[in-house]
Amino acid sequence: MSSSDFYNRSIGNLTVSNASVVDMLNTNVYTWKRNGEVAASLPNPTTESGLVAYYPLDGNTLDYAGNNDAANYGATYTSNGKVGGAYSYVYHAEPGNYIEIANSPEFSQTNEISLEAWVYANPGSSGSIILGKWVDGTEASWLLQIAPSSWGVRAYIPAALTTPRSTSSYGESMPNSFSDQVWRHASMVFNGSGAANADRLKIYLDGQQQALTFFNGAIPSALQVSTANVRIGGWDGTGFYMSGKIDEVAIYSRSLSASEIQGHYYGGLWSGTLINSSLLSREENWTVTVTPCEFSGCSASSGPFSVYINPNPYQGTPLIVSTDIYNRTIGNLTAYNQTTNDYTNDTDINLYAWFKNGILQAGIANNTTVVDTSLLSGGDVWTVQITPCNSVECGAPKNASILINPMNYLPNISAISVAQSPAYVTSVLSCNVTVVDGEQSTFNATYNWFKNGVNQTALAGTAYHLLNNTPALISNITPPTVKGDNWSCSATAYDGNLSSLLNYSANNTIANSAPYVTLQPITYNITGQPAFNVTAAVNDSDGAADIANATVSVSSGSCSQRSNATAINNFIATFLCTGTGGVKASVNLTFYDVSGGSATTDTINATYQVIETGGCANCGIHGSVDKSIYVSIDKGCVGEEMSVSYSTERSASVYTSISGPSGEQLFSGYVDSNSGQVRLFPGSQGTYRIYASAGGYLETAKTVSILCTRQEQQDEPPQAPPALAQPSTAAGSKALNNTTRDYSYLMERILEYTRQADILAPAHDVSNAYELLNRARAAYDNGDYVLTEVLLEQAKTELDNAKKKLRPINETNFTIATQPKNETSLDFLTGASIGFLSGLPLELVGSFLLLLLFLSLILYALSRRRGKWKSYDETSPKNSKGKNGTNGNVKK
Repeated sequence: MSSSDFYNRSIGNLTVSNASVVDMLNTNVYTWKRNGEVAASLPNPTTESGLVAYYPLDGNTLDYAGNNDAANYGATYTSNGKVGGAYSYVYHAEPGNYIEIANSPEFSQTNEISLEAWVYANPGSSGSIILGKWVDGTEASWLLQIAPSSWGVRAYIPAALTTPRSTSSYGESMPNSFSDQVWRHASMVFNGSGAANADRLKIYLDGQQQALTFFNGAIPSALQVSTANVRIGGWDGTGFYMSGKIDEVAIYSRSLSASEIQGHYYGGLWSGTLINSSLLSREENWTVTVTPCEFSGCSASSGPFSVYINPNPYQGTPLIVSTDIYNRTIGNLTAYNQTTNDYTNDTDINLYAWFKNGILQAGIANNTTVVDTSLLSGGDVWTVQITPCNSVECGAPKNASILINPMNYLPNISAISVAQSPAYVTSVLSCNVTVVDGEQSTFNATYNWFKNGVNQTALAGTAYHLLNNTPALISNITPPTVKGDNWSCSATAYDGNLSSLLNYSANNTIANSAPYVTLQPITYNITGQPAFNVTAAVNDSDGAADIANATVSVSSGSCSQRSNATAINNFIATFLCTGTGGVKASVNLTFYDVSGGSATTDTINATYQVIETGGCANCGIHGSVDKSIYVSIDKGCVGEEMSVSYSTERSASVYTSISGPSGEQLFSGYVDSNSGQVRLFPGSQGTYRIYASAGGYLETAKTVSILCTRQEQQDEPPQAPPALAQPSTAAGSKALNNTTRDYSYLMERILEYTRQADILAPAHDVSNAYELLNRARAAYDNGDYVLTEVLLEQAKTELDNAKKKLRPINETNFTIATQPKNETSLDFLTGASIGFLSGLPLELVGSFLLLLLFLSLILYALSRRRGKWKSYDETSPKNSKGKNGTNGNVKK
């Protein structure tokens, strides 16, 4: 072994040469040690534990560490390897070219494994497989790959044998590791005892551990034991075959340390026979041992051979000292080399090189230690470079620098600006400055504000205690401002002695604010009427100037503008639109910004959505109405219960208010989310108003008139509705509804039973029936037809029980006459007599009307005395006739 430097200094390379000829299958393993520790070596079967397979790939595919020789399937040998020869791979379709090693128990590690290889990737070889034991989808164990697209190093550790590569957990190093087409040493180390992903899986490139920039899933704590063969340059899967060269492949049954991997990298870096001077340092003892190996084993090692690296002269940290305490131009500069050491005890010479602002001052001799004040100027940076040398060599140079301050350093405002940007009429404007001074640490600054170039003297002032070279806010302008105005500020800094130059900021123009839209609910008749209203309010922080007209169109039908305010804030546009009956219309609304340019539109079915930008930089607020709210009212007479029911598809609580005929508040508050009911007893005749809204967007309003006053009969206390029957199938009632059957008959039953309840209500408490019918309606709307039928049967039972309480006065045959709710006997008689009167002679009509009025008064008195009409319409066949099968009418 020898050094290329005569004095065995760190500037020379170390080289070991063979003194004997070896056979063609021989490969020499060179183990380099620095001060007794391995610093560089190829994998050595004689000294390294856990090396289960080693493939130098120097013209053969033999295992130099064991008996796991490999077979070549299309790879081409090349003498241009990293260490000797290597095998080259050209990418083509399945199965690619690769070197395959039969499965062996030595490759069935579960807790630890280490893989190493030298790799040269061709252009376009991203995704190439380096080394793997993997049959995709059936026998997956481990895989080392050039990461697709990113060119990093990717290592796969699957959670199961059947895990495909596409979903397996893996770790990936930084990108572009193989994109430069040079030889790279790639290593993977797995240790299942690690607590986290980064502890279990480590990747090394060129001897250095890489930060894993990405993990796909959790790295398992154990390797899968598969029956797959090991392949170099390929795998038992589709695609990702190697394009490039692979050399020096090694497989270990343990986890290698970082120093071991670095040693293998250095061992292969210069083909094992050379240690570059970049690895050498002074006062190191280097040894090398040569071990000849072939596929059948290794012979005895030769060596160790050693060389000692002599040190160069070296020094401590140099100093530059000014004779002026403030380092001003009045002081000389003196350079000091505090210590100089030389291992050879040779004569030491210190070389001094002086630089001003980075430029070598050639006029100053290289042994000069002092620079005179005549050469100094304020603001200059002087640097001395001291190099220790002996008669043979020089040590590493070291530098020291100093900043020369003037007698009084003028403050300088290095930056001044008006923030924020962009600024709006609602923005706070701030004047910001940065002051730099070579001597002082704090400053004062005077400032002025300018609007459209005019000095705003009332806003002038002084800011105190600004820090050196630190951005500072010295003044604010509070909103509001005016759109289009240009604001700027000026400032002068003072250090207690001198003032800086006057500095001006650039103009900051108050930009156009984005208008915002307050949406009103779109209202339309849910029963099929095509008319609906569209209303929106637009505001703008800039004021009135930005807001202009609004237009609307519908996909089916037409719209006419009902109201349109002038161009002011809270601009209101309301449109009465007519669509097609039963067809939901799309609505386009367009709002214009006068100064903003073109308008923006948006469309949504069965609702509307407003977006107003007017071409400005920021969009206005927008919203939408996407559901409906339904209100149904079951009313009685004064003193009887009135029920108001709500339902909505929107996921929000329903707010409602109910007021009486005189405007008195009867109810105000929220009912249950999505659906609910409010019950109350009207105290007087008149019109009652009901308002409901949900989620701040949906709303509806209704009125109901109560024009009757009845005396409530004493009935039995109402019973709670029976418990709901449960669907017979375990899948739930909705599971039975997924058919194409027509269930419209259920709605007909709901309407029919509701009509019967309305007829029975004046004579009997049918609140349970109403509640069951409301729940049936909700179930029907939700598509739960099984539950709907159950509730209808229970409602029918309630109605049947109510009908049984109505008994005829005598035993004559009869049928119960139907009578609309709230219709009095006088109304009934009057309606029945109209046809009769039309057939009388005109001279008899007056006499008949007097008689009819007299009879009506008698009937009304009897009605008041006996109570309410009891009537219902029973649609079942068994009740369509009287007791003896003949029709009849009976009043009670």
